[in-house]
Amino acid sequence: PSVRLKAFRAGQPLVEYLTMLGDAYEQPRFAIIGGVRKLVDLRSNVVKTHADDAGTIRFGSSDPAALWELPGGRQDLVEITCPRWRRAQHDELLVHETTRLEWLDLTHCAGIPVTTPERTLLDLGGVCSPRVVDMAIDAALRKDLTDPRAIAAVLGRVGRRGRNGTGTLRRLLAERAPELRGAESPAETRLGQVLRAHGLPEPVLQYEIWDGPRFVARVDAAYPEWRIAIEYESYQEHTGKVALVRDNARRNEMVALRWNPVGATARDLAEGGHRLCAAIRRIAANST
Repeated sequence: PSVRLKAFRAGQPLVEYLTMLGDAYEQPRFAIIGGVRKLVDLRSNVVKTHADDAGTIRFGSSDPAALWELPGGRQDLVEITCPRWRRAQHDELLVHETTRLEWLDLTHCAGIPVTTPERTLLDLGGVCSPRVVDMAIDAALRKDLTDPRAIAAVLGRVGRRGRNGTGTLRRLLAERAPELRGAESPAETRLGQVLRAHGLPEPVLQYEIWDGPRFVARVDAAYPEWRIAIEYESYQEHTGKVALVRDNARRNEMVALRWNPVGATARDLAEGGHRLCAAIRRIAANST
């Protein structure tokens, strides 16, 4: 069958359903059509290269931020994100690959499969300035597309150190809802438990270190009064040449600002954290 016939057969049951819907709610046909157009909103135009060309239908935008009508969305470029190893090449499309595209992050907007508002905000954090992302958060909250706890949930599930967008979105969210600031991983939760078990005070989680107006680092836990910065050093996040250079640069900057970086490993936590906590106590004693 032709494409037109296939489309007709696929759409016929939907038309019958909408007709019954209008009868049930005693709504005229134009009201049902208007509602569908407002919901789907597939605005498009036909582009022809010459007079005899049948033309190509192009939709205004398939960018998630543009479809959600959030700042940072682009009208001039369609970007598609797909799971790793399923990437396809298409003209006039920018295709991204990711290993972290879960069904929880997918939905539909204007009839098009897109990422959820929360995941879209995270992705915007990787390509837009903090000011634009802050405006996008404002717009999403104002439109009731999401709420701070839903954004925090996505950060906890998908966001991680080194992932584009995580730091920007986490800082902006913490400014709006400080009570949602917490540990990023089970290991960091365990770190806090070990510190408390040894009688140390409650640390400040996800503490940010600044040099005046310049952001330096965000550490897993800190004792600001002793200028102790504690970081959980996982083998996954801290191996490789790039990670080594990055971590050394951060550590050197903290030392230059008279902070005392302390590393905690999985072995430290598995052994109860005795040596770790003893080191923290010695630094604290020398700081008073």
